[in-house]
Amino acid sequence: MIGSTLIRTVTWSDWSHVQVYKDDQTLIGASWPRGVAEESIDARLVIASKAAVMTIPVPDENAALAFLTDQLKKPYDTRGMLGIVIHRDWQADDAWWCSELSGAAIQAGGRQLFREGVMRRVTPQHLWMLPFDVEFLK
Repeated sequence: MIGSTLIRTVTWSDWSHVQVYKDDQTLIGASWPRGVAEESIDARLVIASKAAVMTIPVPDENAALAFLTDQLKKPYDTRGMLGIVIHRDWQADDAWWCSELSGAAIQAGGRQLFREGVMRRVTPQHLWMLPFDVEFLK
């Protein structure tokens, strides 16, 4: 996919997308053009060129999932993502890209991964660099 290649290129990463496990069958994440939505794990694995699961413990998983549920149907933050590429703060308060949403959910669950003010600039590579257990699926 052209979008995935572009994201990997501008973020210097092997990873282009991040989602959060809702349960054993379902993921919640933000993607273009759908915005924030639920997706089956099997559907994501079909289109993924590679996949890994990173376990990031949070003190309150229910709060993280409640946050994600509240974000369902919000749009993809296309302007914010473009802002990262050209170093501009164009993020929208009511829209998300994948790693920004995942980082915010982790924070809503009670775990602070990044300093305030940088959450809106989190890329898949930033999450990948965190020192948590990883299991490769593909």
